[in-house]
Amino acid sequence: MQAHKHWLTLMKISAESSVYNSWKAHHDRMCDDPDLLKWAHAWHLHDKQLHSSFMDHPFIIDPDSSTYHHQFEMHALTHGLACLHGAPLSLRLHALLLTALPHMTRLTNLYSEPPLVFS
Repeated sequence: MQAHKHWLTLMKISAESSVYNSWKAHHDRMCDDPDLLKWAHAWHLHDKQLHSSFMDHPFIIDPDSSTYHHQFEMHALTHGLACLHGAPLSLRLHALLLTALPHMTRLTNLYSEPPLVFS
């Protein structure tokens, strides 16, 4: 979290207020997550990807956008599946039900219309 505070300080000094405010909103969302410790690795990867993308092309973060949520959900799903590596089959199946499926359901709910079917 300290590294992110340094990043916010850099944004406050060098960027427009709208850019700084968007990064602060991201930081607040991360810190306000009641499951921050559980999903710390996913938050770290999400944050790292945002920083890397920002260095290539500065942007304003919208923590309410579906893209923002989709990116975090993908990191959370990847983290949840990585935790299963080497575990007994019964534990992997149980963990898959608890971690992967809720994320997959949330990802499919991003689409308001049914997919097109071509015949």
